[in-house]
Amino acid sequence: FNETGLASVQGGEHRQAEALVKKLTFCWSRNGIGYFWYDLRNDGYDAKDHEHTYGMMTTDYYPKAVYPTYANLTRQLKGASYVSQLQIAEGIWAFVFATAEGHCLTWWGEPGVGSQDILLQTNASSAVAIDIMGNEKELPLRNGSLTAQVTEVPAYVKLIGSTHAPVAGGRLIRLASHPYAMPEEPLEVKLIVANPFDSAQEVAVSLGSLHQTAQVPAHGEATAAFALEAAQISDTLTATAHFPATDIHASLEVPVTRVRLVANGSGENPDFSIPDTDGAVIDLAAADPNSQHLLWQGTQDLSARAWIWHADGTLRIRILATDDYHVQNEQASTIWRADSVQMGLTAPGMKGYWELGFALGNGGQPLITSWASPLGRADLPASVQANVTRQGTTTNYDLTIPLADLGFVPDQDGILKLDFSFLINESDRGSREGWIELTQGIGQGKDPSLFMPLVIRTRP
Repeated sequence: FNETGLASVQGGEHRQAEALVKKLTFCWSRNGIGYFWYDLRNDGYDAKDHEHTYGMMTTDYYPKAVYPTYANLTRQLKGASYVSQLQIAEGIWAFVFATAEGHCLTWWGEPGVGSQDILLQTNASSAVAIDIMGNEKELPLRNGSLTAQVTEVPAYVKLIGSTHAPVAGGRLIRLASHPYAMPEEPLEVKLIVANPFDSAQEVAVSLGSLHQTAQVPAHGEATAAFALEAAQISDTLTATAHFPATDIHASLEVPVTRVRLVANGSGENPDFSIPDTDGAVIDLAAADPNSQHLLWQGTQDLSARAWIWHADGTLRIRILATDDYHVQNEQASTIWRADSVQMGLTAPGMKGYWELGFALGNGGQPLITSWASPLGRADLPASVQANVTRQGTTTNYDLTIPLADLGFVPDQDGILKLDFSFLINESDRGSREGWIELTQGIGQGKDPSLFMPLVIRTRP
């Protein structure tokens, strides 16, 4: 694998360090005969220039976070040989290496996996968890079983004295479904407890300050449901399970998605400010040293404030996009190549999603299009309207979306659940340079599950 790397300007030094472990061990697991990291030393002093931040060291030879991370990786896997990839659960990467001391497991979770304990079975005499900087923590071994925490940050599990690769017992506790917290309403969280052992167990299960027991059959599962009042809900909850017969403990970080309530009427303050407090900037030229002039230069280059509200069954959206140069010479079907808005809308149970496009044409006319629609709905209704104007460096998108015309209908209680996102494309020099986005799911890949959940109360 020739010339791989990550500039530390792309998410910071720690993300760069994590990328090294992920890329190198993945390459090794795929029978790569060599791996080249770009590069050893920063090429300059400009902290915003990608070419100046690829190094393991600064231009003045001070080590960055990736340097001790690499040193630790070579220490843990010196003389090792790759054995296998452990299949644990979707979104978890785990690779086993044979070492002089026994075996070493390198693993991490993809974004969204959070933190969770995994059961491992081994014949090791002792076990140690090691973070990417080399800090060690002894793991208790009980009758050949242990639990170790996997997170989105790569880590190692050293199995000292083991003569064969560990066996993944899987997750002892997991979510039945992702919890979405409605404003000022109670929340039910269902946990699934798995018992991989040969005898039935009465498992002590906790979620925050709530406790109960679950009768779990041997090699079976049981569900533990918890009802939380609104005051007990936090952005992250911790679930635990204790198997007393084997004295095994497991924990799970439970992220809670707070559903945003769409107001009945526009407010004075914006609901979203991108990238100041919401969303992210995506630069398509980030890894190209010849295109550094195309990179995002700050909020005056591209930023946005957005308001979203509803009235009489219609979703209203106003976006004020600050953009120093406005370029849009495309037909409606290809407006994404230049300055424009791409918007995603769907709902729980809807088969597919709407992807809508809005732009200000070079003749001053609004351009409206649809690139994707749910099953059974091919054409974009004419009732979807856009008034797009520009004054100075601000483009004003005033959008009107009748929800029923797009297939969005409230339930019997007058509650309408939506999943929503948008991005604003950037084209200062006639080609698509990148965008700013509220959430992922549109620009770098189509995935409506990454949209932001909204709720509309159509009745008081």
